[in-house]
Amino acid sequence: MPRYRTALLAALLIGASGPAFSAAAQTSDDMAMSMQDEENINAPYNEVLADYISQKDGINLFDYGAVTAADKKKLTDYIAALEGERPSQMTADEQIAFWANLYNAKTLDIILENYPVESIRDIKSGVFSSGPWKMKVLTVEGEELTLDNIEHDIVRAKFNEPRVHYAFNCASIGCPNLKTSAWEAETLDEDLDAGARAYIAHPRGIRIENGKIITSSIYKWFKKDFGKNDAEVLDHIRQYATGDKLNALEGKTKINGNDYDWSLNDAQ
Repeated sequence: MPRYRTALLAALLIGASGPAFSAAAQTSDDMAMSMQDEENINAPYNEVLADYISQKDGINLFDYGAVTAADKKKLTDYIAALEGERPSQMTADEQIAFWANLYNAKTLDIILENYPVESIRDIKSGVFSSGPWKMKVLTVEGEELTLDNIEHDIVRAKFNEPRVHYAFNCASIGCPNLKTSAWEAETLDEDLDAGARAYIAHPRGIRIENGKIITSSIYKWFKKDFGKNDAEVLDHIRQYATGDKLNALEGKTKINGNDYDWSLNDAQ
């Protein structure tokens, strides 16, 4: 990334120094005001999610084809409201929640603008692209941003937190679930844990076939976020695995394969 662009993106993060999940450092009055502001701004998004998400076989599906014009406008107005926010003035956990909500809401908007599609990868940002992630689709604090900028150049670059991968949803079956309500700073830690547990419990996150460990390609593409090698990635996975899956992973240090389902997470 060019040096000037790195500086511009870094400017969006000024004021968020220190570890994530630092809401305890705020005064009680600041916390109450922050929570009220979050609830108010996220209310329209929560309504859209509640109306169109359903679950099947442990996967949250979105009913793109049923979205009304009024609810589409509700979503675009919500995105515009987020674009008017100042994440550079937010705490670390507020930023993570903000960027995850903006990314996920804009992803829904992009799908709705191009629906029907079989996969988000059918929406091209260029002749040789494999999806919309490099399109400049948002403007925050005067900086034009792509979805890739949000996920990789801001959130992953700033926060040493592998669980952010369970917050971003790319409108695909293989992705961690689209959360049924907006991400909120005050519950971020527990909600990221819940997202990790749900994904790892599901076969698309990790499964064992004939003694071989097959994980989501997320653990390959972003391996360095989870650990230096397979053993450390599996250490991360074991933190959130339970029951028979946890028992099957005991003593394992090698991942035997990866896969990912890019089919649209469509309820229809």
